[in-house]
Amino acid sequence: MDLQDIVRIFRKWRVIIIITPILTTIAAGFYYFQIVLPVYTSSSRVLLFHQRSEEILIGTDLVTSSNLINDYCVFVKTTPILEETAERLEVALNQVQSCSISVTKVSDTRVVNISVSSSNPELAEKVVVALTAISSEKAKDVLQTDNIRVIEPASAARKTGPASLRNTAIGFAVGLALAVAFSLLVEMLNTTVRSPDDVEKYLKMPVLAQIPRYGE
Repeated sequence: MDLQDIVRIFRKWRVIIIITPILTTIAAGFYYFQIVLPVYTSSSRVLLFHQRSEEILIGTDLVTSSNLINDYCVFVKTTPILEETAERLEVALNQVQSCSISVTKVSDTRVVNISVSSSNPELAEKVVVALTAISSEKAKDVLQTDNIRVIEPASAARKTGPASLRNTAIGFAVGLALAVAFSLLVEMLNTTVRSPDDVEKYLKMPVLAQIPRYGE
């Protein structure tokens, strides 16, 4: 298949190649702009450390701090903490559980990032505030530490998704790719000889005569 064949195929299937990406773009745009709810995220940061003496920091303290951070990341998302969060906010537990809660350690630090995502920006911010406060309070008894400091209070919830414009552009690209692939595949599978030129091209034989259609 040479360039002339590709141009011929595109001309033949130009309606499909034009219409398909337009339809997929409209469908993707409608879905991401009208159906999918926006996602808002609020986050806070806390510093955790273990130190036996207020003046001296030894190697074992660093190891213990690392283990403490790992424990804290799991502890924040436990059911008792979520239940108390719901109780303090005076909302149902399933509302808190419906939020996407992420508790991660900032690389090479003793800082933990707590982020909450929800379609309700006010709820996301309130849950972060409550989680940070309650986990810090409960950690004294459960994790046996009070060396937790809030270094960055809960931020105002900001929109973090979905990436509607990007996804709509992807919808256009997918539609165009499908249309082109479909037209090329159909033409490649079609072995019908349609003209004298096809005979010479595929059979490598000259055309000696041509029988006209009846009525031509």
